[in-house]
Amino acid sequence: MDGTVGLDVKPYLPCVDLIPGAWSGVATEAPERLPVRVSEEASGTFSKISEEQREVILETLNLDARPAFHEKQERTCFLRIFDLDVAWKVKNGECVLCGLRNLRDRTQ
Repeated sequence: MDGTVGLDVKPYLPCVDLIPGAWSGVATEAPERLPVRVSEEASGTFSKISEEQREVILETLNLDARPAFHEKQERTCFLRIFDLDVAWKVKNGECVLCGLRNLRDRTQ
């Protein structure tokens, strides 16, 4: 309901949170990172965004942001990062950025 307080509880992850002296029995090791490649189709748009945006997108995809429940291999996934709709898939152990669209430029 609108106005209701929401509490988002997440486990402490030592590889991300870095709180001195804290510990956790969840995700005790850092996740495996995937190599990321920008497809030819997405390279033009990717080159036009800021360096900061490119770095954040590559770092996010590098961490394998697929949902834990994915069933289909090579499924195209989507993330909203900044005002960008990022389409990507994991294929043969590599993350491929296959589409990038600026949501501010979208026609209603």
